[in-house]
Amino acid sequence: MIAGIVLFVSFQQDFIIFRHSFKESFTRTIAGMKPKLYPRSLYFIFLILPFITKAQDTKPGGIEGVASEQIAHIRSFTKEKIMLQTDKSIYSVNDRIWFKVFIVDSVSERLAIVKNILYVDLVDEYDRSVSQFFLHGNHTLSGGAITLPDSLNSGYYWLRAYTHFDTLSGKSNMSVRPLLLINPNMPHPVVKKSWHPTVRDSVNFSKPTVEIFPEGGFLMSGENNLVVIKYQDHLARAVSDSGLISDRSGKTVFSFAFNPGGYAKFRFSPTPRGRYNLYIKNGARFDSLTVMPKVDFHAAQLSVEAQLAQAIKLKVLLEDSLFNSNYSTYIIGINKGSLCFASVGQGNYEVNLPITAFPSGVAHLLLFNEKGGLLSQRDVFIPQQRPQITLTGLKDHYGPREKVDLDIQINDADSKPDPATLTISVTDARLTETSNLFFQDSLMMDSLEDIDLLMLTGKGRGAKSVNPLADLSTDSGRAFNPFIFSGRVVNKKTQPLADYEISLVSTSRGLLVLQDTSKASGIISIRIPEFNDSLDFEFKGKRLKGSTEEFQILADLKRFPSLITPAELKNHWSLEVQAGNKKMEKFQSDTLLSHKSELLPEIIVSGKKPRSTMNLANPSNIITRAQLQAGGVDNVANTMYMIPGVRTSNGFLVIRGVTSFAPSASNEPIVVLDGSQVDLSGSGDAQESSPVMAYLRSLNARDIEYIKVLGGTDASEYGSRGGHGVIEIHTSTTDYTTQVALPGRKFLMVGFRTPHPFEPRDYGNKLQSNSKIPDYRTTLYWGSFDTDKSGSVKIIFYTGDALADYIITIAGITIKGEKIYKRVHLKM
Repeated sequence: MIAGIVLFVSFQQDFIIFRHSFKESFTRTIAGMKPKLYPRSLYFIFLILPFITKAQDTKPGGIEGVASEQIAHIRSFTKEKIMLQTDKSIYSVNDRIWFKVFIVDSVSERLAIVKNILYVDLVDEYDRSVSQFFLHGNHTLSGGAITLPDSLNSGYYWLRAYTHFDTLSGKSNMSVRPLLLINPNMPHPVVKKSWHPTVRDSVNFSKPTVEIFPEGGFLMSGENNLVVIKYQDHLARAVSDSGLISDRSGKTVFSFAFNPGGYAKFRFSPTPRGRYNLYIKNGARFDSLTVMPKVDFHAAQLSVEAQLAQAIKLKVLLEDSLFNSNYSTYIIGINKGSLCFASVGQGNYEVNLPITAFPSGVAHLLLFNEKGGLLSQRDVFIPQQRPQITLTGLKDHYGPREKVDLDIQINDADSKPDPATLTISVTDARLTETSNLFFQDSLMMDSLEDIDLLMLTGKGRGAKSVNPLADLSTDSGRAFNPFIFSGRVVNKKTQPLADYEISLVSTSRGLLVLQDTSKASGIISIRIPEFNDSLDFEFKGKRLKGSTEEFQILADLKRFPSLITPAELKNHWSLEVQAGNKKMEKFQSDTLLSHKSELLPEIIVSGKKPRSTMNLANPSNIITRAQLQAGGVDNVANTMYMIPGVRTSNGFLVIRGVTSFAPSASNEPIVVLDGSQVDLSGSGDAQESSPVMAYLRSLNARDIEYIKVLGGTDASEYGSRGGHGVIEIHTSTTDYTTQVALPGRKFLMVGFRTPHPFEPRDYGNKLQSNSKIPDYRTTLYWGSFDTDKSGSVKIIFYTGDALADYIITIAGITIKGEKIYKRVHLKM
């Protein structure tokens, strides 16, 4: 007590001294004199400084502070979510896949500002690559076309896109889309109905799991509580068809049934101090699995009484230990990272939540006490108030090569202009997907009853639901950066050379000079400014210390990310895959995409004949490691004649025809070894006039995984350098060397692929209108663009010669994050 009085008096004296010194210092400062502070006044400042700092750090109080904290928490989970759209779903060989990648914020669902590299690849059922490249993540550049080679088997392929990945765990934010390829020369395989998780993405459970979800998180005594029970195995399959709840005396107080998904939803009214057991039917008996949650006398519950067209009726209940007519609680509603609703109430009460205040999607409803403590939570799904899409100028019927002039207007649900990013395709109706899967969100396709089951079990709550990639590092993907050249400087004996100043010089895009100095182990690493298409360059060097000797570069292997397609992503498309299989069974596959663009009559089968299994032979433009070794370790060059269209002319290797009367080395294809172009100037052989063949003869088949030969449009990704074809050599990833010495110092790197615009036919042009070449295109139009500020866009295209029905598909994202999807028939 006495110590407290002394401290108070001392504090009071210090404050008087501080006030006096501050007043004097202020006066001296105004007079232009040096301010003065007494030592004891400094002590007072340090004494009160923590209180000043605390006051400055104080967060907004009340419902505003609670809401801002929750919004910040939800937004902290935001990641990049990928969605894919293609022009159609069935393709023929030598056709082009026109595609668009939408990258959205996983919380707001609006188009994201992306600075990351967008990885795109096309793989077969076994995740073997057909085509792989990378694009700018910006939505104006995140699209393009993939040309399908004629060497592919018929069957389903998967177009994949992602910006983050972890090659060790196999996790990524990948989005996939199945595409059916028809090659009349290859049989159509039997596609399985479902895909089971691989070792990398499977989860092992020794027995089925049971979870109990009371609405709002708690059971309230004397109330008819809504409860969901989830009982599934590790493959999310229902394990039982029914269950029951008994009290402590063993008497059954309630029985229930599971739906095919393993969910049971019912209402249950416990007594204040009741104890209840949960039994699940197992064959002819019921097994006791667990106990039901007890009534918590300090709990509160936020529940949904009714979800109507215009409002959601909410109820707040307080248990006995909390109940007080003056006990205040806050309700806040958050959707897509924004506060949409807030209210304050006291005691037990009801409130109407207007649906029009929310955008579509999962809304998080949270109940807090006055101190900001979370009492209860309930998620609800707000059905989409779909944007209004209006097409004007569309006629009932069109003739061959007729002009189609369309105006497209996008408005929101209130008929106000809603600017958006869109893709518009006009494709043969027989080759276009039959279901609306652009959304790729099961919530958009489930019934309201099934959706509410997911809401009650907490979908969209927390990091795992809001963002399935929460455990992925932001540094994911650094293992593969196409714009970093790394390698080692070595001498002719492949011994490392240190202290070499290496200059990377390129003149293909203006003069570019970059430098690095080799370390003791000869390592160099040079970051190259991002570029489009390809960049060829060479290395020059000088030694800073010691004697100079000839050097060469051992380039580090750069491999495109090799990821397994998750089974759950494939299963999401199982209905679409089965629809494609039925179409293949209904029509002759070799005429579905014939030049006449006509289908044969429907086939009526009276008996069943076993379908041949899929031909797993390698594509004709690939030479495998087994084929190379079968030919002998010194016969890599001779295996080139296994590729159709590859031959020698005038002593030089040419692909798919001769482009000169006297072919020379300039007419030969380029050779790319693990992503870097080989300098063939040092590949001379007195007995071999072809530099390419001379180089191939120097290779050991044991060091090669496979060789891929590209010609024509397949080699276009290498730019003009691939005009005479490309021989891609991929070295072994197992057992043998991981680095390959490149003769010389010239390299080629591949950068961002530049999206090529779709070029529709223009029959308003006299030259094209007089063309006698039949026009049986299955894709009449493909466009990807932003609307203007008024939400409108205009497109013009011409029909072809095929008398078929076409589908106009409009898909995209509005600036508010609402998804757009509309399909309209165009008849000929």
